Amino acid sequence: MTDHRSLDDLRREIDTIDDRLHDALMRRTEIVGRIAELKRRSAGAPLALRPGREARILRRLAARHRGLFPLRALLRMWRELLAGQVSIQGEMSVGVVAPGGGGRCYDLARDHFGAATPLRDYASNRHVIHDVWRGNIAIGVIPAPEGDDRPEAAWWRLLASNVERAPRIVARLPFWSEETVSADPAAAWAVAKLAPEETGNDATVAALERQGDASRDRLRRNLRESGLNAEIMAVWRDPDKTDHASWLIVAEGFFPPDAAPLRELTARFGEATALGSYARPIRLADDAPRA
Repeated sequence: MTDHRSLDDLRREIDTIDDRLHDALMRRTEIVGRIAELKRRSAGAPLALRPGREARILRRLAARHRGLFPLRALLRMWRELLAGQVSIQGEMSVGVVAPGGGGRCYDLARDHFGAATPLRDYASNRHVIHDVWRGNIAIGVIPAPEGDDRPEAAWWRLLASNVERAPRIVARLPFWSEETVSADPAAAWAVAKLAPEETGNDATVAALERQGDASRDRLRRNLRESGLNAEIMAVWRDPDKTDHASWLIVAEGFFPPDAAPLRELTARFGEATALGSYARPIRLADDAPRA
């Protein structure tokens, strides 16, 4: 059927749609405000951030998306929406490893936590994690390691605690990826005093402390024997104890601290401590219009 409406008619229709979208946004914000009030009454003033729920929302929208509008643009819009509505539930301070300001980690934090969220730059991973521990910031954003870390950069050991309110890795930045391979190293991780939420497609980060033979081959074998499909991210070797090493791994799936595979790995290799989990990203390799 031919559409005989004029250009002005079509533009007026767009204006009407814009008003409806804006009305829906304002209504959504009212509901978020009611949720925030219920949370304050029942549990004081907890951190409003829910990385697992946000991941499920974005995956649901990506699955139903159709038409010419780019999926990556939709995801960026909704990330800004989610961040803005988290901010109205309470102040959300974010610290970023960005010496001097700017850089890749800073840009990822800005994209993920929104234009209205203040970012504080830090010189190192350790400084960020220390301030999350102390409560000086709610969230820390740190770059994921690539290969073997320098001894002074083994920041993951600061998260290897069984304290209930210890900081945990709770999100991967960015939440969408161009990659199509199974290996999925994050560009950065978000750390907060939150219990990670299972989303149905997750990865778990763990630290391993090993005395004695600590070769990569031995670790890979013990990972397999423990039932873990895991990638070795980094290693720190104690310069004062040649037989001691700390490893950082990322395992496929969601594992709470007391999960059987982690207990099995502890028995076989060395003390395994879950540092948190995060939702796997949405793949954009096939980001083409869907009819």
